[in-house]
Amino acid sequence: MSTIIKTKEGNFKFKSETELENFVFIHLDRLLNLSPISRQYRIGTEICDVLATDNQGKLTIIELKNTEDRYIVQQLTRYYHGLIENKPRLNGIDYRKPVKLIAVAPSFHLHNFVDKIYTTLNFEFFTFDLTVNKITGDVFFELTNVSTKEKYVEQVPQIKHSRVIKGQEAIVAEVDYDEMIDYHMRLSYSAKLGLDPLSPEQLRERQTKYRSKCTKEFKINLELMKKTGIIRKSVSIKLPSKVRIGDFYVWIAKNVTGGIECRRAKNRTISRTPSGVFNIRVWFY
Repeated sequence: MSTIIKTKEGNFKFKSETELENFVFIHLDRLLNLSPISRQYRIGTEICDVLATDNQGKLTIIELKNTEDRYIVQQLTRYYHGLIENKPRLNGIDYRKPVKLIAVAPSFHLHNFVDKIYTTLNFEFFTFDLTVNKITGDVFFELTNVSTKEKYVEQVPQIKHSRVIKGQEAIVAEVDYDEMIDYHMRLSYSAKLGLDPLSPEQLRERQTKYRSKCTKEFKINLELMKKTGIIRKSVSIKLPSKVRIGDFYVWIAKNVTGGIECRRAKNRTISRTPSGVFNIRVWFY
């Protein structure tokens, strides 16, 4: 069984909304004939799950939910407003053309349909289901257009925790911690830290690596100095427990602009930063 899904009372579900988002983003071309542009894209205070275009350059905004959500229409409306107001320069988007808003969820609340009736925006609802072939054990992702009843099916990859081939258990692969940290940071925290997100190609390549149930928690405080004052925010980060503190410190210093204050045990290392850039204090606990 793939480790990105779980079973409960005989039903299959993605283990998290992130796993659902990863799967749809990777297979967007085959599921909906769309070209992915960005995921977890921040516009103002909002973060869009997936941005994509069709072959005519029309923007499509996609929101994915792992459970039913009665406010998904309002959420997509806010994303639409932010993107149309700001028109960020994103590859392939023609803002002169109508925008499509897609909501993907296992089911929809009655309020979702009421909200959709009284909006002038172009909404499409898609339900999804995970089914298993009882003979082969293969799991399939089935996406259904609620209005047209069209179905799109894609097999869920058999992702396992261990990549060791049977008979080679004694071989221990050398772990690239820098790549491991890079994968997890860009997968979940790119929007919060201003990093480039993972591309579909990178997700396809890396999604079988670096999976772990055990996590170590970090906390990063960001201070952005501006003429108007100081903007402060705190980002809590969870990474696999095998990630070493020193490697994480080095990765942050290399990839996030600014100085770092690192506290761990009785040691304290400080790198100062000029005003106008990020000042990052990192606590390991």
